[in-house]
Amino acid sequence: MLGGVVFGCGGFRVLGEDLCGVIVRTLGGRVDRMTVLGESEGLCNVVCEGFDGVFLVGKGVVFEEGLLDALSSSEGDVLAAVDGSVDAGSLPRVGGDGLVFVGVMYVGGEALEWLCRHCRDFGDVDSVLEALSGVFRVRLVGVEGFAWWRVRDERGALAASWRLKLARERERLRDKRVFLFDLDGTLVLGRKPIGGAGEFLDFLKRSELKPVVVTNNSSLTRDDVLVRIRDTLGVMLEEDEVYSSVEFFASRFGSSGKFYYLLPRRVVEYYGLEHCWDDPEECDGVAVGFDRELTYGRLADASLLLQRGKRFLLIHPDLRYPSEEGFLPDAGSIARLLEAVTGRSPEWVGGKPSGEFIGHYLSSRGYSESESVYFGDRLYTDVKMGLESGIDVVLVLTGETGISDIDEGFLLKDHVFVARDLVEYALLVYGVRLGRVDYRGLGL
Repeated sequence: MLGGVVFGCGGFRVLGEDLCGVIVRTLGGRVDRMTVLGESEGLCNVVCEGFDGVFLVGKGVVFEEGLLDALSSSEGDVLAAVDGSVDAGSLPRVGGDGLVFVGVMYVGGEALEWLCRHCRDFGDVDSVLEALSGVFRVRLVGVEGFAWWRVRDERGALAASWRLKLARERERLRDKRVFLFDLDGTLVLGRKPIGGAGEFLDFLKRSELKPVVVTNNSSLTRDDVLVRIRDTLGVMLEEDEVYSSVEFFASRFGSSGKFYYLLPRRVVEYYGLEHCWDDPEECDGVAVGFDRELTYGRLADASLLLQRGKRFLLIHPDLRYPSEEGFLPDAGSIARLLEAVTGRSPEWVGGKPSGEFIGHYLSSRGYSESESVYFGDRLYTDVKMGLESGIDVVLVLTGETGISDIDEGFLLKDHVFVARDLVEYALLVYGVRLGRVDYRGLGL
């Protein structure tokens, strides 16, 4: 995506890096028409439904779709030079003076024929602008109030695509009333806050919306999570605003016998679970979670019990725990070790990505999937749960998943969004600047 511009026009598509980037208007979910002029020379055009003309764009800038609609209302042959600043009330200013200049031409009729004959005579958009300005009418088009991003490479093009999708769906997302958050990698890293997380939770509370921490972390009790949110993010949540994989497990198996838990003792006792650590022969099964107190003796006992045919339950499938120092083995990794030793796989897997897990919480509190949105950092738990349950899910790139793990096809999935972090989501969906956060990394 070199020297190209991406426009949002009702749908989105990004061409390869050897061509300019174009987003064209779609008709019934189908790309109506797309043409590339100049190819690697840095020129491209978009022919959109509803009028007969061409937008020729350059400078590696991405605009949201409203600007294109404004330009398409032009009458006659117009050469438009877009020159303006981002609205300081809704978006950060960019550059030393906050100004952006990008050549955008809407050309129709005889001018279009002339352009098609001569476009390859020019090496870049600036040359075309200069050549045409003496022939056709020129007007300035302001960009105030429109979101825009610079596109320097394929990563930038991908980021532009997910931002355009958020901008396009912002009205529907603003109707959400219940905000479900993964904990580790989304709100915090261990005991360190992720930038903007506390401010976003506070914004939701002040807006009388419902934030809920939904975590697979089975090493913590509900009280532990409440304290961590308070101490790390400075936000006070209510007891019913925390829901964990252990709580879901207890609702399913708490009265189903004694289990040999690979969990911290205080977690087992907090949720009133009946264990058989002192007498493994009385165990009905093995329940695997995230146990930072795990010893070789516990692993050995669990392995022998499974080899004797006892039940094998996995409280949640997370493979890696994102700490401030790096990734640590999580419940899924411990379960895989037991699988390798015993040749058995878990008969039941709880927590995320189980649609039953999140469905149990919502139904027990009287909430619906349609009024909820979920934020998480993992593809194989958070995003998968959203896809299975039909809940809109926002993948944030602050934990396990990075930009190299996703592609444009991923952004085409229904109910799936991407945001660099909660700062970006708040900015694009609500137009809210979260305090004490460096916005330069947003690329806005």
